Amino acid sequence: MEQSFDLICAQKHPELIDECIDLLNTQWPRSKTARLVSIQQGSSEGFPTTLLLINTHSNDDPKRVVAHCKVSPVSVYHPSACFVESVVVAKELRGKGIGRIIMDKMEAYVKWGIRIIYLTTHDQQGFYEKLGYSLCEPVVVYGGKCSSFKMDGGKTPFSSQHIRPAGTVQHKTTIEDNIKTMDESEVLSSMMTQKATLIENPKDNKNNIANKNVTEVIKSVPSSPPPPPPPPLNNLAISHSRKLTKTDIVLKPEMKVTMKKELLF
Repeated sequence: MEQSFDLICAQKHPELIDECIDLLNTQWPRSKTARLVSIQQGSSEGFPTTLLLINTHSNDDPKRVVAHCKVSPVSVYHPSACFVESVVVAKELRGKGIGRIIMDKMEAYVKWGIRIIYLTTHDQQGFYEKLGYSLCEPVVVYGGKCSSFKMDGGKTPFSSQHIRPAGTVQHKTTIEDNIKTMDESEVLSSMMTQKATLIENPKDNKNNIANKNVTEVIKSVPSSPPPPPPPPLNNLAISHSRKLTKTDIVLKPEMKVTMKKELLF
């Protein structure tokens, strides 16, 4: 019988979550509770989401999930990109084209709102190159949730409610607010500047109370040790003036590279 596969969202099929967890743990062992929490944090209407490739001709077979991948947002400031991870195929079905099938179906699933797909790998560069992916600079993944993903509307899967429009005014911060978001060296520098300004402009200092508070804050901040030196960059040999190629990267066995694909429509 010829096999037929469908791509479904795990969040819409809780009856398949146990099988999904078993598949993931054959490749990356982890507690069932941790896996369950991670899947439940996903969304069926946006990102992150867990996608499963199922064999539609195996209704009598207890094992229907043949492959898995997870799609996450890259950044709310990069709404047309997503990050694909945890791509895994059942061991007994590897080498039969299942990996290509789930990647093709995943691209069709996200294409209404996504233009660039990112992923990382350390031992499957050749496989992804055959699918149209190429080496690129690393990306910082947002790791949050994005709603309003519409498969039939051609809209971006990201909500703009958390993006501050250019030109808007943020709330005025106090010295205490700034201290909470700065390290010790920045606090000292800021406090010294504030103190000098208050001394030079006594009219702006109401009853010299602020000047006294600044001095007390400076005395209460301990000195910080110098930062540690940066780690050696002996894992990478990259020329940033041109497009990355295979020969630009010297890999260790555990090291991953970033790849991307621009979707064409």
